[in-house]
Amino acid sequence: MTPQNSHIILFNPPTIRAPRPSYSQVASTIISPGSHLITTSGQVGTTVTGETPTSFAAQAKLVFQNLHVCLHTAGARIQDIVKLTYYIIDAGNHHAEFSPALMEFLTDEKGNVHRPPATMVEVKALARKDWLLEVEAVAVVSPPPSLSTLTLSSPPEIRLVDVVVVGAGLSGLQAALDIQKAGLSCAILEARDRVGGKTLSRPLASGKGVVDIGAAWLNNKTQPRIHELAMKYGFETVVQRTDGDQVIELKPGESHRYGSGAIPPASKRALEDMRRIQVTLEEEAAKIDVHHLPRSDFDNETVAQFLRRNEVDKVAYEVIETTIKGLLGVDATELSLYYYLDYIKSGGSLADLRSDKSNGAQYMLVKTGMQSISKAMATDLELGSLFLSSPVTAITKTSSTANTITTSSGLQFNAKKIIISIPTPLYRTITFSPPLSASKATLADSTTLGYYAKTILIYSSPWWRASEINLNGSFTSLTGHVSFTRDTSVPSDSQYSLTCFIVGGTGRSWSILSPIKRRQAVLDQIAGMVEEEHRRKVYDTEEIIEQEWIKEQWSQGAPCPVMEPGLLNRYADVLRRRCGDVHFVGTETAFEWKGYMEGAVRAGERGAMEVIEALKGE
Repeated sequence: MTPQNSHIILFNPPTIRAPRPSYSQVASTIISPGSHLITTSGQVGTTVTGETPTSFAAQAKLVFQNLHVCLHTAGARIQDIVKLTYYIIDAGNHHAEFSPALMEFLTDEKGNVHRPPATMVEVKALARKDWLLEVEAVAVVSPPPSLSTLTLSSPPEIRLVDVVVVGAGLSGLQAALDIQKAGLSCAILEARDRVGGKTLSRPLASGKGVVDIGAAWLNNKTQPRIHELAMKYGFETVVQRTDGDQVIELKPGESHRYGSGAIPPASKRALEDMRRIQVTLEEEAAKIDVHHLPRSDFDNETVAQFLRRNEVDKVAYEVIETTIKGLLGVDATELSLYYYLDYIKSGGSLADLRSDKSNGAQYMLVKTGMQSISKAMATDLELGSLFLSSPVTAITKTSSTANTITTSSGLQFNAKKIIISIPTPLYRTITFSPPLSASKATLADSTTLGYYAKTILIYSSPWWRASEINLNGSFTSLTGHVSFTRDTSVPSDSQYSLTCFIVGGTGRSWSILSPIKRRQAVLDQIAGMVEEEHRRKVYDTEEIIEQEWIKEQWSQGAPCPVMEPGLLNRYADVLRRRCGDVHFVGTETAFEWKGYMEGAVRAGERGAMEVIEALKGE
C-alpha cells in the first residue's frame, strides 16, 4: 500500500506479480465523503512468479483470481463492481472457455450473480504475445473502507495456517512443497519480489538465453536431489566445457598456460607443499562423520594458521587460499580449519569440490538457468500460498499451539509451526518473542557470509575456443581481483560467456572501485593473461553483467555462512536445533553438500519432515 495523498491510496498485493515501477495494481480514490472509487490495472493470467499457462481456460481462471485479490486488497467486493472491461484475443473461439470463468467470478457464496455493465474488446495482441486475456474493473465502495484498515495503525486480517515458511529459496520451497503434499496448510513469505534466493538467472539483452548470476552448477551423480528436480521439470542440462588449455597467473605479468587436469607450473617446493596439504586435508576430512561432530583441536586454529604451522611455500599458500575463496568467499585467515574439513566432507572430497569433470561440483549447467528450477517449484505450490515482497519482522508465540508472524508489508499469519529458511546472520532481522536461545543468537551474531561477486563477459562468439587460441575458459589468478573464471556458454542459444568470480579479500578491494573501474579491472586482468595478439578480443564484449551478493539486502553475501575457530566445537548441533515451534533449514544446515543447491534441497526436506512429524503426532 502506498499513500499518494489524502485522496488516493495505491496497492500492490503481494500474491500478484509485482508491477513495473511505472504503475500500481489498484487505486482507491475518495470521490465524496461517503464513497471510494476503486480502479484496477488490467489483470492477466500470470502467476506471482511470472509463469503464464498456455491454455485460455487456465489464463482466464488466473485473471479473475488476480482481479479478485486486487479488489479485496482495496476493500471492495465483487458486488461493488460498476464496470468491467475485457480485452480478448480471438473472442469468438474462446467464448466457451471465457464464460464459465466469468460466471464463477461474479457469483457469490449464496449463488447470487452480480451483473455489472461490461465492454468486450477483441484485440489482435496484448502487451505480451503469450497473454490471451486482460480484464480491468471499476468499483465503488460506500461507505469507504476505514483508512485504519489501509494502514498498520490497527491489526490487519490474520490468516490461519498450519505452517509458515520464511524464505522462498530452494530450501524454503522444498520444505513448503513437502508440507503441502502432506496435507498441511502452509504460507511462504519471501522478502524479495522473486523466488529463488541465491539462484538468480539474468536474460541477456540480445535475447540469446540467460546467464546465472547466482548458483550455476549441478552434478547428475553426486547431487541427486537437485538433478532430479531439473529432470522433473524437463530442463536441459549443458556439460561444463573443459577441452583446451587453462591459464594461471602467479603474479601480475606472469601467466602460464597448461593442459586441463595437468599440474600447474610452479616450483618443486610449491608443488610438493600443495600435494602434501591436499593429502592431509583429504585424509582428515574423510575421518569426519558429518552427522556427529565431536570436539576437535582442528577448531582451535584458522586454515591460515594451519598452513603457516606446516611452513608451506608462498605460491602453495596462495593456491590453497584461492580454492577456499572460490568455495566460500573468504580468505584462509577467516575460517576454522575444522569447519573447512567438515565442508570438504559434506561435498564428498576436496577433489570433487574443485572438479569440473563427471564427479565434480561444476559439471553441469542448466540451459534456462538455475532459477528456472526455483520458479518451477513455486508453480507447484498451492495457489495463493506464496507471498512476495513480504519481509518477516516478528515471530511471537501467543499460546501453547499458536504463533503470530508479522511482515513489514502488513500481513499477519497465525501458525502452529514456523520454518526459517534464511541465512543465519539474517536471523537478526526478525524479532523473536520469546527470544531465540542464547546459543542460536550467538551463532547468528558470529557466523559470517563470504564476499562473492560475478562479472559475466558476454561475447558474440567464443574467441577463447578458436583453434589458434585453444583455451577452455578457465583462468586462475593468485593475486588479481578475479580469482577464477569459467566458460558458461550455451552454444545452442548462441550464448557465449566467460563468468569471472571476484571473491574474498581481493574481491572486497575490487568492490570499492567505481562501476566503470570494476569492469575495466576485470577486462584488463583477463586480457593480461592471454597472448598479446589476442588481447583485443577480450574487450570486444556484447554485454557485461555484474552481481555483488553482499549488496543484496536479503543475502548479504554468499554462498553460506562460515565459522571462525571455536564455533563448531560449541555450536555444531545448534545449527539445526529448533527453538520451540521455530525450525531451521537452509543450505548451511545441510549435512551433505552445505553451501550448494543440493544441500539447500536436502535441508528443506529435513525441516519439513521435522514439522510434519510434530504436527501429525499432535
